Amino acid sequence: MSEGREVDMGNVIGDIVPAAFGVSISPIPLVMLLILLFTERARVNSVAFLLGWLAGVTVLLVIAVFVGSTLDGGDSSPNGWANLVLGALFVLLAVNSFRTRPRRDRPDKKPVWMSKLDTIGPLAAFGLSAVLTGINAKNTPIIIASALTIGSAGLPPGQTVIAAVVFVLVASSTALVIVLAFLLFGEKVEPALQRLRSWLEHNNAYVMMFLFGFLGVSALSNALQAFT
Repeated sequence: MSEGREVDMGNVIGDIVPAAFGVSISPIPLVMLLILLFTERARVNSVAFLLGWLAGVTVLLVIAVFVGSTLDGGDSSPNGWANLVLGALFVLLAVNSFRTRPRRDRPDKKPVWMSKLDTIGPLAAFGLSAVLTGINAKNTPIIIASALTIGSAGLPPGQTVIAAVVFVLVASSTALVIVLAFLLFGEKVEPALQRLRSWLEHNNAYVMMFLFGFLGVSALSNALQAFT
Protein backbone atom coordinates (compact mmCIF):
# COMPACT_ATOMS: atom_id res chain seq x y z
CA MET A 1 0.00 0.00 0.00
CA SER A 2 1.29 3.37 -0.86
CA GLU A 3 2.03 5.95 1.82
CA GLY A 4 -0.87 8.29 2.47
CA ARG A 5 -3.50 5.83 1.40
CA GLU A 6 -6.11 5.41 4.12
CA VAL A 7 -6.08 1.84 5.24
CA ASP A 8 -9.34 0.35 6.47
CA MET A 9 -10.83 -3.11 6.64
CA GLY A 10 -12.73 -2.59 3.38
CA ASN A 11 -9.52 -1.82 1.50
CA VAL A 12 -7.78 -4.86 2.95
CA ILE A 13 -10.67 -7.21 2.18
CA GLY A 14 -10.85 -5.80 -1.34
CA ASP A 15 -7.17 -6.61 -1.79
CA ILE A 16 -7.33 -10.19 -0.46
CA VAL A 17 -10.65 -11.52 -1.80
CA PRO A 18 -9.45 -12.06 -5.42
CA ALA A 19 -6.47 -13.99 -4.05
CA ALA A 20 -8.76 -16.03 -1.81
CA PHE A 21 -10.83 -17.03 -4.85
CA GLY A 22 -7.57 -18.20 -6.42
CA VAL A 23 -7.03 -20.52 -3.46
CA SER A 24 -10.59 -21.82 -3.68
CA ILE A 25 -10.03 -23.02 -7.24
CA SER A 26 -7.51 -25.78 -6.58
CA PRO A 27 -8.18 -28.57 -9.09
CA ILE A 28 -6.24 -31.43 -7.47
CA PRO A 29 -7.74 -31.05 -3.95
CA LEU A 30 -11.17 -30.54 -5.52
CA VAL A 31 -10.82 -33.71 -7.61
CA MET A 32 -9.80 -35.58 -4.46
CA LEU A 33 -12.89 -34.27 -2.67
CA LEU A 34 -15.15 -35.25 -5.56
CA ILE A 35 -13.68 -38.77 -5.60
CA LEU A 36 -14.27 -39.11 -1.85
CA LEU A 37 -17.95 -38.27 -2.38
CA PHE A 38 -18.39 -41.56 -4.23
CA THR A 39 -16.72 -43.83 -1.68
CA GLU A 40 -18.35 -45.90 1.07
CA ARG A 41 -17.52 -43.37 3.79
CA ALA A 42 -18.43 -40.38 1.69
CA ARG A 43 -20.16 -38.28 4.34
CA VAL A 44 -17.59 -38.54 7.12
CA ASN A 45 -14.63 -38.32 4.74
CA SER A 46 -16.00 -35.30 2.90
CA VAL A 47 -16.58 -33.43 6.17
CA ALA A 48 -13.07 -34.36 7.34
CA PHE A 49 -11.67 -33.16 4.02
CA LEU A 50 -13.49 -29.83 4.35
CA LEU A 51 -12.19 -29.37 7.91
CA GLY A 52 -8.68 -30.16 6.67
CA TRP A 53 -9.05 -27.55 3.92
CA LEU A 54 -10.12 -24.94 6.49
CA ALA A 55 -7.29 -25.93 8.84
CA GLY A 56 -4.60 -25.89 6.14
CA VAL A 57 -5.50 -22.36 5.05
CA THR A 58 -6.06 -21.06 8.59
CA VAL A 59 -2.82 -22.29 10.16
CA LEU A 60 -0.60 -20.85 7.43
CA LEU A 61 -2.60 -17.62 7.35
CA VAL A 62 -2.41 -17.06 11.12
CA ILE A 63 1.37 -17.61 11.19
CA ALA A 64 1.94 -15.22 8.31
CA VAL A 65 -0.46 -12.60 9.72
CA PHE A 66 1.56 -12.63 12.93
CA VAL A 67 4.74 -12.05 10.91
CA GLY A 68 3.04 -9.31 8.92
CA SER A 69 1.95 -7.54 12.09
CA THR A 70 5.61 -6.98 12.96
CA LEU A 71 6.20 -5.02 9.75
CA ASP A 72 5.96 -1.26 9.49
CA GLY A 73 2.49 -0.57 8.08
CA GLY A 74 3.62 2.80 6.69
CA ASP A 75 6.37 1.23 4.60
CA SER A 76 5.01 -0.06 1.28
CA SER A 77 8.27 -1.77 0.29
CA PRO A 78 7.70 -5.22 1.86
CA ASN A 79 4.27 -5.66 0.27
CA GLY A 80 5.51 -4.19 -2.99
CA TRP A 81 8.46 -6.56 -3.26
CA ALA A 82 6.36 -9.52 -2.12
CA ASN A 83 3.78 -8.84 -4.84
CA LEU A 84 6.49 -8.27 -7.44
CA VAL A 85 8.11 -11.63 -6.71
CA LEU A 86 4.70 -13.32 -6.47
CA GLY A 87 3.57 -11.83 -9.78
CA ALA A 88 6.72 -12.94 -11.59
CA LEU A 89 6.39 -16.43 -10.10
CA PHE A 90 2.78 -16.79 -11.23
CA VAL A 91 3.55 -15.58 -14.75
CA LEU A 92 6.31 -18.22 -14.99
CA LEU A 93 3.95 -20.89 -13.64
CA ALA A 94 1.30 -19.86 -16.20
CA VAL A 95 3.84 -20.26 -19.01
CA ASN A 96 4.92 -23.63 -17.59
CA SER A 97 1.28 -24.81 -17.35
CA PHE A 98 0.82 -23.93 -21.01
CA ARG A 99 4.02 -25.68 -22.10
CA THR A 100 3.31 -28.87 -20.13
CA ARG A 101 -0.42 -29.10 -20.90
CA PRO A 102 -1.54 -32.58 -22.04
CA ARG A 103 -1.99 -33.13 -25.75
CA ARG A 104 -5.51 -33.74 -26.96
CA ASP A 105 -4.42 -36.71 -29.05
CA ARG A 106 -2.92 -38.55 -26.06
CA PRO A 107 -4.95 -40.56 -23.56
CA ASP A 108 -5.09 -39.20 -20.02
CA LYS A 109 -2.95 -40.98 -17.45
CA LYS A 110 -4.74 -41.27 -14.13
CA PRO A 111 -2.50 -40.64 -11.10
CA VAL A 112 -1.93 -43.69 -8.89
CA TRP A 113 -3.28 -41.86 -5.82
CA MET A 114 -6.77 -41.74 -7.32
CA SER A 115 -7.16 -45.50 -6.90
CA LYS A 116 -6.06 -45.30 -3.24
CA LEU A 117 -8.75 -42.88 -2.06
CA ASP A 118 -11.37 -45.61 -1.65
CA THR A 119 -9.49 -47.01 1.33
CA ILE A 120 -8.62 -43.90 3.36
CA GLY A 121 -10.39 -42.85 6.55
CA PRO A 122 -11.39 -39.42 7.89
CA LEU A 123 -8.04 -38.76 9.59
CA ALA A 124 -6.15 -39.35 6.35
CA ALA A 125 -8.70 -37.25 4.44
CA PHE A 126 -8.19 -34.41 6.92
CA GLY A 127 -4.40 -34.60 6.70
CA LEU A 128 -4.24 -34.84 2.91
CA SER A 129 -6.58 -31.91 2.52
CA ALA A 130 -4.68 -29.72 4.98
CA VAL A 131 -1.34 -30.42 3.33
CA LEU A 132 -2.44 -30.25 -0.32
CA THR A 133 -4.49 -27.11 0.21
CA GLY A 134 -2.05 -25.15 2.34
CA ILE A 135 1.26 -26.31 0.87
CA ASN A 136 1.50 -26.15 -2.91
CA ALA A 137 3.05 -23.94 -5.57
CA LYS A 138 -0.10 -21.87 -6.01
CA ASN A 139 -1.74 -21.59 -2.61
CA THR A 140 1.23 -21.15 -0.29
CA PRO A 141 2.51 -17.86 -1.80
CA ILE A 142 -1.06 -16.54 -2.16
CA ILE A 143 -1.87 -17.23 1.49
CA ILE A 144 1.41 -15.75 2.72
CA ALA A 145 1.10 -12.61 0.59
CA SER A 146 -2.52 -12.09 1.68
CA ALA A 147 -1.59 -12.63 5.32
CA LEU A 148 1.18 -10.05 5.04
CA THR A 149 -1.36 -7.62 3.58
CA ILE A 150 -3.68 -8.23 6.55
CA GLY A 151 -0.97 -8.21 9.21
CA SER A 152 0.87 -5.10 8.00
CA ALA A 153 -2.30 -3.00 7.50
CA GLY A 154 -2.37 -1.85 11.12
CA LEU A 155 -6.00 -2.79 11.65
CA PRO A 156 -7.48 -3.17 15.15
CA PRO A 157 -7.40 -6.79 16.38
CA GLY A 158 -11.14 -7.33 15.79
CA GLN A 159 -10.93 -6.13 12.18
CA THR A 160 -7.81 -8.21 11.59
CA VAL A 161 -9.74 -11.30 12.72
CA ILE A 162 -12.69 -10.41 10.48
CA ALA A 163 -10.43 -9.94 7.44
CA ALA A 164 -8.74 -13.28 8.16
CA VAL A 165 -12.09 -15.08 8.55
CA VAL A 166 -13.31 -13.60 5.25
CA PHE A 167 -10.17 -14.85 3.51
CA VAL A 168 -10.48 -18.37 4.95
CA LEU A 169 -14.18 -18.65 4.05
CA VAL A 170 -13.69 -17.40 0.49
CA ALA A 171 -10.58 -19.58 0.06
CA SER A 172 -12.62 -22.61 1.19
CA SER A 173 -15.85 -21.67 -0.60
CA THR A 174 -15.70 -24.25 -3.39
CA ALA A 175 -15.13 -27.16 -1.02
CA LEU A 176 -17.76 -25.76 1.36
CA VAL A 177 -20.41 -25.50 -1.38
CA ILE A 178 -19.64 -28.99 -2.74
CA VAL A 179 -19.77 -30.68 0.67
CA LEU A 180 -22.93 -28.85 1.76
CA ALA A 181 -24.66 -29.65 -1.54
CA PHE A 182 -23.76 -33.32 -1.13
CA LEU A 183 -24.89 -33.49 2.51
CA LEU A 184 -28.15 -31.65 1.86
CA PHE A 185 -29.19 -33.07 -1.51
CA GLY A 186 -27.31 -36.36 -1.82
CA GLU A 187 -28.15 -38.32 -4.97
CA LYS A 188 -29.84 -35.32 -6.60
CA VAL A 189 -26.49 -33.58 -7.14
CA GLU A 190 -24.37 -36.67 -7.88
CA PRO A 191 -24.60 -36.37 -11.71
CA ALA A 192 -23.51 -32.73 -11.55
CA LEU A 193 -20.64 -33.59 -9.21
CA GLN A 194 -19.53 -36.40 -11.55
CA ARG A 195 -19.50 -33.98 -14.48
CA LEU A 196 -17.52 -31.44 -12.47
CA ARG A 197 -14.97 -34.08 -11.50
CA SER A 198 -14.55 -35.19 -15.12
CA TRP A 199 -14.18 -31.61 -16.33
CA LEU A 200 -11.53 -30.78 -13.72
CA GLU A 201 -9.59 -33.95 -14.50
CA HIS A 202 -9.47 -33.12 -18.21
CA ASN A 203 -8.92 -29.36 -17.93
CA ASN A 204 -6.64 -29.09 -14.90
CA ALA A 205 -3.73 -27.61 -16.88
CA TYR A 206 -5.92 -24.99 -18.55
CA VAL A 207 -7.56 -23.99 -15.27
CA MET A 208 -4.15 -23.58 -13.65
CA MET A 209 -2.81 -21.64 -16.64
CA PHE A 210 -5.69 -19.17 -16.45
CA LEU A 211 -5.44 -18.85 -12.67
CA PHE A 212 -1.68 -18.32 -12.67
CA GLY A 213 -2.00 -15.70 -15.39
CA PHE A 214 -4.80 -13.84 -13.60
CA LEU A 215 -3.04 -13.96 -10.24
CA GLY A 216 0.25 -12.87 -11.80
CA VAL A 217 -1.29 -9.79 -13.40
CA SER A 218 -3.14 -8.98 -10.17
CA ALA A 219 0.03 -9.28 -8.04
CA LEU A 220 2.08 -7.17 -10.44
CA SER A 221 -0.66 -4.52 -10.39
CA ASN A 222 -0.57 -4.49 -6.57
CA ALA A 223 3.22 -4.16 -6.68
CA LEU A 224 2.93 -1.18 -9.02
CA GLN A 225 0.46 0.49 -6.69
CA ALA A 226 2.74 -0.10 -3.70
CA PHE A 227 5.72 1.56 -5.39
CA THR A 228 3.80 4.61 -6.68
